[in-house]
Amino acid sequence: MEIKILGCYGGNAPGYHLTSFLINNKILVDAGAVTSSLMIKEQSNLETIFLTHSHLDHVLGIPFLADNINANGTRDNPVEIVSIREVIEPVKDYILNDRIWPDFTQIPHGISPVLKFRIIEEDEESIINGLKIRAVKVSHSIPAVGYIVSDESGTIAYTGDTGPTKKIWERIRKEKNLKFIITEVSYPNNMRGLAEISRHLTPEMLKDEIKKIALPNLPIYIYHLKPAFIEEIKKDIASLNMSNVILLKQGETYRF
Repeated sequence: MEIKILGCYGGNAPGYHLTSFLINNKILVDAGAVTSSLMIKEQSNLETIFLTHSHLDHVLGIPFLADNINANGTRDNPVEIVSIREVIEPVKDYILNDRIWPDFTQIPHGISPVLKFRIIEEDEESIINGLKIRAVKVSHSIPAVGYIVSDESGTIAYTGDTGPTKKIWERIRKEKNLKFIITEVSYPNNMRGLAEISRHLTPEMLKDEIKKIALPNLPIYIYHLKPAFIEEIKKDIASLNMSNVILLKQGETYRF
C-alpha cells in the first residue's frame, strides 16, 4: 500500500494544504487538497473518494475536481464519492446542488456523469482495487466516520476528525496486522475548551485516546493541526515524551 499525503492540516494558508490522502494513485480519502496537489491527468486517474465527513476542509476539492475531469473529457466512468448517508447527503444538498455548484452527478448527462454517490453502511467492508475499506463512526460535531484500510501487506487506520471516542479504537484494537494509525490533533493543550466544544483533540486528550488501544509502540501519525497554532501544538506533542507519536508530513509518501 502506498499513501501520499496531499494535505494534512485543519486550516488553509500558504504552504498548508487541507486534508487529503491518496492511496495507490486511485483512491482518495477526503478531498480537501486534491486539486491543489495533483495535476489534471492525476486527477483524472482517480476512481473513488471516501469521505470521513462533510466539513468544507474535507470536501473542498470535489467541485473543482469534477469541473477538471469534465473539461478533460478522458473518463468513461464516474468517480464514486463514498460514505455513510449522513455524510453524503450534505454534499448533495448544499454543494452539488446547482446553486452553490453544478450537480456533476448529472453532467454531462445522467447516464454517464462525472461523479456518482455511493452510500455504504457503517462497518460495511468495500473492496476496491485490492483494498478492503471499512467505515467506523467517530464522535465529531457532525456525523463522521474513520476508515480501516487493509491489503495483503497489512492494515492502517484513519480516525478522521474526532473528539474523545470509543468505537473506532475498539475496532482498531482487533486488527491483527496494524502498521500505523493516522489521527488528529487540532488545538494546543491550553485550548482544550474549544477542542471539547468542537469535538477535536489536543495532545493531552490524544494521550488519553491512544491508551484505549494499548499498543505503546505502534506509530501514531498526527494530522489536522490548525496552522495558527502549529508551534504550540508541536511543543505540547513533544512534552508527551512519546516517540511513537509523529507529525504527518505533507507531500510525503508512506509505503509498507
